[in-house]
Amino acid sequence: MHHKANNVGNLVSLETLNDIAKVWLTVMLFISPYQVEIMNYIGPWSANLSRIIQLLDEITIIVFFPLAIRVIYKERNHFHLFLLILIPLCLFGFAGLLSGVINGNPLLTTTYGIFYYIKYFLLIFIYAAYFSTFIEFKNIFRYLLVLAVIVGFVTILEECLALFIHQIMVNGSYNKTIDIINSIIMNITHDNVLHNFNNWRLGIYRVSSIMSHYNLLGFYSLSILTLYLFTAKRIKLLYLISLLSGIYFSVSRVALAGLIIICTLQFLEGRKWMILLIIIPLCVVIYSFSPSSDFNLKDIQMMSEYNINDGQRIGYNITYRQYARNIAMDIWKDYPLLGVGPGMFGGVVAKRSTSPFYEEYNFPSNLMNSFSDLDQFWPQALAETGVIGTIVFSNVYICLLLAMLMYKKMVLTVELKNYLAGLSMITVFIFFNTFASSLNIVSILYPYCALTGMGLGIAVNELS
Repeated sequence: MHHKANNVGNLVSLETLNDIAKVWLTVMLFISPYQVEIMNYIGPWSANLSRIIQLLDEITIIVFFPLAIRVIYKERNHFHLFLLILIPLCLFGFAGLLSGVINGNPLLTTTYGIFYYIKYFLLIFIYAAYFSTFIEFKNIFRYLLVLAVIVGFVTILEECLALFIHQIMVNGSYNKTIDIINSIIMNITHDNVLHNFNNWRLGIYRVSSIMSHYNLLGFYSLSILTLYLFTAKRIKLLYLISLLSGIYFSVSRVALAGLIIICTLQFLEGRKWMILLIIIPLCVVIYSFSPSSDFNLKDIQMMSEYNINDGQRIGYNITYRQYARNIAMDIWKDYPLLGVGPGMFGGVVAKRSTSPFYEEYNFPSNLMNSFSDLDQFWPQALAETGVIGTIVFSNVYICLLLAMLMYKKMVLTVELKNYLAGLSMITVFIFFNTFASSLNIVSILYPYCALTGMGLGIAVNELS
């Protein structure tokens, strides 16, 4: 009897711990898209608390990944397809470690550099281990959707106020009311409509709403809209307008291009009216690549302020991305196979480790202070990990997409098939976004990897 009681007690204790883990992981899904903005609010009050919030994602991964691997190993017969994702991650880790050793880099920098590349993909295993029913996804996604809709309404309100302020300033009727309105906007969104003129594009103020950047607003709205369109039987106009506002008012080329693809697919699936939604984004995307486009004007103006290459002043014909890419390619030419090592050029880790390669390749320190990274992932990958590491890492996306498509063929329920199809589409968007942005953007990659893990975990449970 005493032995049975202990077994029951252990079972209850294990279930309680699992429930606590699920609660924490669910809360992190709601914090991660707004993590940077939460830090901005808390920072003036408590720098230490702000730093803790900044590390919440990494703490979650470090604590829960070993526990998740233990669960997956116990049920390894059902999780065998997860090897498709795990193998390229392990191979990349080995290639990165080899690069660091050959280049004589500090082990701590190399290790953290590797972790910084792969950390969010580890969430796939964590969420797959702890979430296994479709009802869990539906409940969580419902609240994620509502929160994204609220963000969209804040976007609409902020855009209206920005246009109102702009019109008053154009008419020359400035008054104290404008300062009050701008102060309210700054307190809620940190956007300075009155003085930040660089945010205007095509007559639209690129709002960030309650996210930290307008590009993040656009891409996150696109991701939620994609899952919503793939999983909802009937589209609510209110939700659609709100999510579209986050995409339109961000004026992000990646988000608008993604919207064109999604609306085209929905048109082919029978929602004929959605073809109308691509007219505006299609015009914007086409214009952005025209010679008269001012899409890169802000970057070119910023680059013109820096003296680079033996004091020669950069003209108005190069952007920061172009300059950073040129330096990254120079490094890659000198270190073609394995690069200079993870955490040594182009990313956040390299800035923290005071890498010597910035000085060696004449990458100005003032540019390092103005930009957190190269603002494009693949040149950084080539410079740090060479052609071997880059090819291995690109296979993470291929294998992840392959795993989702394989599970999609095997599962029975239409709802889960649609969910996996939506996640597959977002995978493609994220891959292309890395050509114009960083990889480890917590607002994008954390929720994506978490929801992907949840979807694959549900598929495993359905097939077992």
